[in-house]
Amino acid sequence: MVSARGASSVEVYGFVGWTTSIVAYVAFLIWAYLPDQSLRALGITYHPDKYWAIALPAWVSVAVVFTYWMYEGACMLSAVPAERRHYEAEAVDALPLDTRERKILVPR
Repeated sequence: MVSARGASSVEVYGFVGWTTSIVAYVAFLIWAYLPDQSLRALGITYHPDKYWAIALPAWVSVAVVFTYWMYEGACMLSAVPAERRHYEAEAVDALPLDTRERKILVPR
């Protein structure tokens, strides 16, 4: 449903962020693929070395994979091992009430 007031601030910020990211990506591609002589002809004389056109995406890709692995490792470290005794209570709970053994389970 479209409101009569116009766009909300969230919509405006989203559009501005989307537009800014597209402009930045196009500027990155122009800088990465055009030779230095063409950039000087356009009036762009101060820019980073072309090394960063390769290094920055490589670093970001490695950082994403490393973050995923570290997150997965942290989740595995925080999980309770299946060998812990308190999991036996789940198997006992599946039995009918009159056949259950009542015992106190002490975690190791």
